[in-house]
Amino acid sequence: MGKYRKLFNFFDRIYMNDLNKNFDDVDADIKVQKARVDNLITGNPQPAEVMDLRTDTDGVIHGTAWDRFESDESKKNAKFQEIGEQLADVAYNLNGLPNGSTNDASSFIQSVLNSAKTNKVRKIKLPKSTYRLNSSLFIETDDLELDFSGSTILSYAKASSNKQGEIGIINPRGSFVETDVDFISYFRSVFNKAHTPPANSPVLLTYEAIEQISNYEYHAQGKITTSNNNYFNVGDEILLIGWTRPEGYPYVKEKFEPEIRTVAKVLAKDATYIYVDYYSPFKYPAFVNNTIFKSRVHKIKTIKNIAIKNANIINMNNIATLNAPTATEKAEALSGITPFFVDGLKLDNVKVENTVWNAIYPWSCRNIEYNNIHAEKPQAWGGGQGYTIQHMGCRDIEAHNITGFQVRHVVDFSCNSHNAAVYDSFGIDGKDTTLLMHGMCEHDITFIRCKGMFGMGSGLAEFPNVNANIKIDSCDLFFVAMIDDTRWVNNVLIDNSRIKYISHPPFMNFTTRNSEVTFDIQNYAPKPNARDQVLNAKLIMDNVDLILYTSNINNYAAYFLNYDKIVFKNIRSRLRSDSVVRQMIFNVQGVTDLVLDNVTGQEITISYKNERSTKARILLNNNDILLTAANTIYFLDVEALTNCNLFIEYKGNRIENTGTTSQFFVLDVRSANYINSKVVSNTHDNFFKGNPNALIHYVYTAGDGIVNAIDHDNIVQNKAGGALFTTGKHTVI
Repeated sequence: MGKYRKLFNFFDRIYMNDLNKNFDDVDADIKVQKARVDNLITGNPQPAEVMDLRTDTDGVIHGTAWDRFESDESKKNAKFQEIGEQLADVAYNLNGLPNGSTNDASSFIQSVLNSAKTNKVRKIKLPKSTYRLNSSLFIETDDLELDFSGSTILSYAKASSNKQGEIGIINPRGSFVETDVDFISYFRSVFNKAHTPPANSPVLLTYEAIEQISNYEYHAQGKITTSNNNYFNVGDEILLIGWTRPEGYPYVKEKFEPEIRTVAKVLAKDATYIYVDYYSPFKYPAFVNNTIFKSRVHKIKTIKNIAIKNANIINMNNIATLNAPTATEKAEALSGITPFFVDGLKLDNVKVENTVWNAIYPWSCRNIEYNNIHAEKPQAWGGGQGYTIQHMGCRDIEAHNITGFQVRHVVDFSCNSHNAAVYDSFGIDGKDTTLLMHGMCEHDITFIRCKGMFGMGSGLAEFPNVNANIKIDSCDLFFVAMIDDTRWVNNVLIDNSRIKYISHPPFMNFTTRNSEVTFDIQNYAPKPNARDQVLNAKLIMDNVDLILYTSNINNYAAYFLNYDKIVFKNIRSRLRSDSVVRQMIFNVQGVTDLVLDNVTGQEITISYKNERSTKARILLNNNDILLTAANTIYFLDVEALTNCNLFIEYKGNRIENTGTTSQFFVLDVRSANYINSKVVSNTHDNFFKGNPNALIHYVYTAGDGIVNAIDHDNIVQNKAGGALFTTGKHTVI
């Protein structure tokens, strides 16, 4: 024990750290001793028989005889595994498999699926053909690949009481460990607003994210407390259901009431906490446990490693009126593939047509991989209908080449789905948003090389409209449904993309870099979101081509509301050629720190108000702005302040107006609308130019002591021959 650490208090942080370091040291010592022995062997002459032992059957000469034995053992185990897989692949009989459009193959295929568990079949490959299914198929075993070999599946199967498409044509499914409530009935009870969980499931009391992962928590990402921690053991698979809105639906947009609906694993326990492998970026208020909404932790049993590939699935049951299914038609309609409680789901080369519900509809699954998934021409595209993929409480997802033709959404994340990456996905002739997060606390999702309409938070009162940690890389997207104050979206990164959005970005901690962004200004102004006060919100644009456009002659303002900091840096701006107004106002309200640094372009002006910050700052540095207004124009107009001390630095800018106006206000800080506020401005080393007939109002104040304006070392060209036209109290140095 000489150099190893002494271990004291069992299971405290120091104990676990020292124990893991001791393990590392022991392992290092073993390697050192092995190296010494190996050197003794290889450094001294050995008998011929021993030398021969170092050479294996493939002619590879190993350093020692022991190394050769270890190599042989590894090869043997790999061969046994290969033989076992080969035997498993042929351990089923397809003689008599019905095919064609009139012969029902569902019972035969189901019997093969049922025998897979008994016979340890790992792969079922059906000959390429056409197969009719009169009944749904169910997969309830681990480690199974179902390969349709490019076959066409004609589904005449029907459900009897589908509430939300939770039964599909093909259904891989795990189960609750508790057996008093069927999990399908459980999820239906949530939709019916009469939440009925299994009786033994403990109440979820608290969840806390672990920001600094350490050996103590066994790399856990979160910790929970329940009404009965002893009910759980290390290694248990669990389903976390947590509500924070006491009243249930509808949600109130001014409140922050996130939810949890995810699968996780129990990694460790101590006297107080259960440690789980789920990280949430949200800070949860108290969880709710009432008649309708019951926060619970359930034991579940997932099925593992299910693959479905090379299938063309067509629903053959048509509804009477497109996009208007009756209650009976909805109850009978099936989704395409509907996995429940699957850990390790892989779907390859799957096409689904003509469904009422969704093509792919996973519930509470993890470790999902998609490749080449396509849906087209669903019969309905209302809420929860006609998606290519909708994730319900799923996690750890990688999706490639997901497409849809005339679908509602191509990829949708709902019910706290998280940790996902979507690549190369798009829709054609879509009915709604191509890519969507429902606003049910989805987080840590990345979109790469995707195209189409994009939404975060549905804005509907049925959802808390909360999302976080969204990354968009190399995409071409149009942001929709972003105008009101119903969404709480934190930490968005846009990189190397083309983005178009309406009026303003309603996000907190929103960064755009190396991209092209279009502001499409509409005829209404957004309202501040009261929930924006929760975080230190930032909006940063760096190295962006900013395109300004409006189709409404009565409105040409892009709104930026209630940010703690806004930075526009290295921006190249321009008006789109078809914009009906040749001026764009940045309407900045309630922003504590506003920075424009190296912004070039034309027709940008700033209207500033602040009734939120006690101290605020505007920094305008090294910008080059061209204005062409015919009417009186204000480049920076501080319109209103309440209880705010504002500092303005105006340095190294070139501001020029070539329009016909005779009034050009470079800085307007008149104090008529200032309440209990003061302004200090420092304007220096700038170049201001107006047309030959224009007066430049260089520093325009009311002269009542509320504003202290300092200016020096500026160059001004106007009709006064370079003299400044100023009003109010200011100081020239």
